[in-house]
Parts: sequence; structure tokens; C-alpha cells
Amino acid sequence: MTSNQISPIYVRKRSAVIAVPYGYSDHDQLVGFIQSKFSGLKISVVHHDISKPEVHETEVEYDSSASAAEIAREITSNDSRSVMDEVAAAIRSRQVADSQNAERLELPDPGGNFRWEK
Repeated sequence: MTSNQISPIYVRKRSAVIAVPYGYSDHDQLVGFIQSKFSGLKISVVHHDISKPEVHETEVEYDSSASAAEIAREITSNDSRSVMDEVAAAIRSRQVADSQNAERLELPDPGGNFRWEK
């Protein structure tokens, strides 16, 4: 089981703190993108002196009614490190897609008409 698949019996809550640069204007879109990839993940956003968004912290809380053996088995595939790695990979994939889209800029020609340039 990957960390984006919540085991309803043993995992009680998963959360991630995403750091974004000061003045980052797409944080709502970023949060929506991450939520679409990881159902049930609580996401908080903080501003830092960085150049691009990154995962700052993750946390997984387990159901205390589960046995120690059951929790240990769950931790092997659904711990905070695996959540952090998967969210970081999702952010990187979004950044790659954004940079590929940025290669195509709409620029006005001398007549005021817009054209796509690569």
C-alpha cells in the first residue's frame, strides 16, 4: 500500500506542511493539485525564503486502538517519510509541467495580434 492510500483502520490522520516562496501566487492551485493526488491529506502552507515550493514537514497519526504489531506493519508502508517523498514527487511533477507550459508564451506581434512562441 502506498501512502496515498489510507488504511482506514490504523491511520487516523495524515498532514503535510508545504513551504512556498514569499509572494507565491499559485498556492491555492498547488493545494488543490496535492489534494487531488492524496485524499484525506490535511495541507497547510507556510511562506519561506525559498525559490520554489517544497514539502516542509509531514505527520502520520495512527489509531491507538490498533495493536503494536498492526501499527508496526502499517508504518512500513505509510510513515511520514513515505508521505513526504510522495508529496515531494507530486510537487516536482507539477513544477516540470508548469515549466514546460511556460516555454510557450503568448506575445503580441507589431499589429497587436497574439501569437505563440516557443
